[in-house]
Amino acid sequence: MSEEYKPEEVIAAEEIFEQVIEDVAAEAVAEEVVEEIEAEEKEAEEESDDELDEDEYDIENETIFERLAAVKYIIAPETREQISQKISTISASGSSLFNKSGNFLWGVATTALLFGVPLSLTILAEQQLIELEKQFSLQGEQNNDLLTALPDEENQPDAK
Repeated sequence: MSEEYKPEEVIAAEEIFEQVIEDVAAEAVAEEVVEEIEAEEKEAEEESDDELDEDEYDIENETIFERLAAVKYIIAPETREQISQKISTISASGSSLFNKSGNFLWGVATTALLFGVPLSLTILAEQQLIELEKQFSLQGEQNNDLLTALPDEENQPDAK
């Protein structure tokens, strides 16, 4: 049979068959390329792991600061952002509270100086006055006792 006498359905089937063969061949080539890329990536990872183990990871010479800096990579970025926001909120609140408590203590101290010192001086003066009155009353009682203790009129200085 020559190509001129082929029915259209046979020609269409041959074209579809050729297209399928090309697609299968392209998929096989694509799979081979993907496998090669994956193999190269594995080799690169193994090499980078070896380099990391040999060059960058030196636990004997690692400082505490480096260890703390590495901890941040363990926590997810979203969680780190939330923690950072909470810490900044707490520090701002603490700073505000510290400032307000300082103002409050200043007010208490000045009030104590303005009212407390004069009040304490007044109370001290009142106590001294009470003590002085007690001394005078005791002296008056002692003088009365002395005057009543003399039995004769001769011994009294006014009687002569």
